[in-house]
Amino acid sequence: HRQADLFNASSAFKEEVSRKMAEGKMFSLYHENGGSVFTFLPISNPITDKVVAYFFTEKKDHYLIRQTWIFYFVILSGVLLVGLALLFIYRELLSKVSFRQLMEKNRAILDAQETIILLTNGEDIREVNRAFLKFTGFGTLADFKSTYRCICDLFVDDHSGHYLRKEEEGLKWDKYCLAHPERTHLAKIKDIWGKEHIFSVHIDTFNYDSNMELVTLSDVTESVSYQQKLEAEVQKAVAEVKRQQEALLSSERKAAMGEMIGIIAHQLKQPLNVIALIAQDMAESYRYGELDSKRIDEFEADVLERVGFMAGSIDDLRNFFNPNKRPSRFALHGAVDKALEILHTQLSGKGIDLQTKVETDHLEVAGYVNDFQQVILNIVANARDAIMTNNIEHPYIHVILGREENEAVIRIKDNGGGIPMEVLPQIFDYYFSTKGEEGTGIGLHLARMIIEGNMNGTITAYNDGKGAVFEIRLPAL
Repeated sequence: HRQADLFNASSAFKEEVSRKMAEGKMFSLYHENGGSVFTFLPISNPITDKVVAYFFTEKKDHYLIRQTWIFYFVILSGVLLVGLALLFIYRELLSKVSFRQLMEKNRAILDAQETIILLTNGEDIREVNRAFLKFTGFGTLADFKSTYRCICDLFVDDHSGHYLRKEEEGLKWDKYCLAHPERTHLAKIKDIWGKEHIFSVHIDTFNYDSNMELVTLSDVTESVSYQQKLEAEVQKAVAEVKRQQEALLSSERKAAMGEMIGIIAHQLKQPLNVIALIAQDMAESYRYGELDSKRIDEFEADVLERVGFMAGSIDDLRNFFNPNKRPSRFALHGAVDKALEILHTQLSGKGIDLQTKVETDHLEVAGYVNDFQQVILNIVANARDAIMTNNIEHPYIHVILGREENEAVIRIKDNGGGIPMEVLPQIFDYYFSTKGEEGTGIGLHLARMIIEGNMNGTITAYNDGKGAVFEIRLPAL
């Protein structure tokens, strides 16, 4: 194989081998095509001392091969770097030419826009339209850039957190807008007269150069001002609604107060009559000589008992209508009992069985305790009226207190016949009443407003076959 490589070599190589052999000495030659070094050793006749033959060896030149590959690698790397540099220069030239072509081709259209349009990389502005120059008061972009570099240099930071600043959340203003396209971005900028304008900022990038951005600034000052005025009007309307609700609540409380005064007056008649009888009995005892110290002590104890009952009734009335409007944490059982105590005597006199069943002890809720008691009083009074209207035999009103998961639940049941199904969805509506001219249509509407609006609870009503059930759910503490 080696002989084949050698004897298939070029004529010049063979001639050089023949010339060297004629000298009768050892020699070496480099074969370029094979990348090998051939070494020739002369074989002499020991008698005549003449060279009769040559022995040769072949050795691949790895050093030369390695140097050849290194040479090729350097050449290829250089070509690649030059290519990349040319590509970068081409892209830069292309972007500049494309931007210029874009602006020049659409200059008339862009200058006709009222919105401010500019091309920038976030810091350096490349091109602007006429609206930009008109707003900033500069004749040319070069004039603007002699004073400013970035449009963000004009941003006004009012520390409200509503408007863009040069940096937001660790990002430059433009990168922040691009990172949050789902948000509405507003910037506050002063014009040449010092008047502040509010702009909606929209940014697009180009496919062939993501570093270059098309920024559009739309003046929304009037829209924002209108929105702010609208928000102020809404707040004013909400305040007015709240005032009207307070007026309704006050009206309902006054109506309830009238009823409560009648109930308390009825409750005070009995102890007053007893005191009158005691006074007559004392006079008769004195007249007949039966008035002694023991008898006087009995009269005193009897009178004080009746006076204490009347004072307690008056305190109940005063506490119930206490105008204190601060929310507080209160025990549910105690609040319900105090509301029911006011009606207990009247209900007993009408033969209505009023019972309270506590399924869970130590229930506490938060809210306006007096308003909550008025809700309980209103629902129980409605149950009383339904029972009396329908002449129910063995009437009852049961109040059940319990807890279901994280809610305190109050159910008020009666056997007064229930609520007609056709009006059941409307009973909490404003000015809706099932009592005709005798009802105000405010009580249950305010009950919902208190429970759902002020105490974050729910109130519903349904029938259970015997009568109505009102269910109140409040967040349990």
